[in-house]
Amino acid sequence: MKTPKKVLWVGRYDSMNLWQAVVLGIIQGITEWLPVSSSGHLVLGKHFLGLEPSLAFDVFLHFGSAAVVLLIFRKEVITVITVFVNALDDLPSVGIKAFTTTPERRLGVLIILACIPTGIIGLIVSHYYEGVLSEPRTVGIALLVTSVLLAMCRNRRGTRGTRDLNSLDALVVGTLQGIATIPGISRSGSTISGGILRGINRQVAVRYSFLLFLPAILGSGLLKARHLSGGEELLPLTVGVITAMVVGYFTIKALLKVVEKGWFHYFAIYCGALGLILLFMVG
Repeated sequence: MKTPKKVLWVGRYDSMNLWQAVVLGIIQGITEWLPVSSSGHLVLGKHFLGLEPSLAFDVFLHFGSAAVVLLIFRKEVITVITVFVNALDDLPSVGIKAFTTTPERRLGVLIILACIPTGIIGLIVSHYYEGVLSEPRTVGIALLVTSVLLAMCRNRRGTRGTRDLNSLDALVVGTLQGIATIPGISRSGSTISGGILRGINRQVAVRYSFLLFLPAILGSGLLKARHLSGGEELLPLTVGVITAMVVGYFTIKALLKVVEKGWFHYFAIYCGALGLILLFMVG
């Protein structure tokens, strides 16, 4: 009698030792933020190294990643939340225009709007995550798609700032973030590339991408947290998550410099090479 296939990674922590937790934490901390797809690399790590992250590990990584973004972009997050709350206070007297009187208020609305396609597509993709989407060759194809997106950003220097963002920008970037649920499609790569291709300034595209990441990752983590059960060993979980957070902090700092210098598209070479290797060499 065959064991039913699980929808999520729900391996047990008694099969994960400390070095495996550290390896997964390093992989997550680097690839979550660089435009190379963390989910794709975790699939490959599981396939080639026999690492089996549990659902608890996945959930805590989500919250750890959100904490890193909050730390680095804390001023932007506080500003967006503050002005959005002020807009709610002005709503009875000003009406719907209360959300469009300043660029920061509009940014809050556009973050919420972008979450709609992200959530819809993410829920659809999650049903197929452990099937064909987690096969190395499928990850290879997705990495090639990421490579093309990144390559398209070469020599693109958008001039549109925060005050120029519109609803179509939000829907495009939000849709790309939802598609990035597919292992091999980089979340940061697709959303930042989408913004740049829409003519948005590189720094603004990065800022919007990471602000949009917060509600998406927190929502995903809360949905998965509903299925948690006790019994996980806290030491490997803690070591893995702390490793991912520390590595992730410095990775985000490095990414900001890479984008500022216009080197973002160079990651297309790595994604393309790895995609081809997986497509033609993995049995």
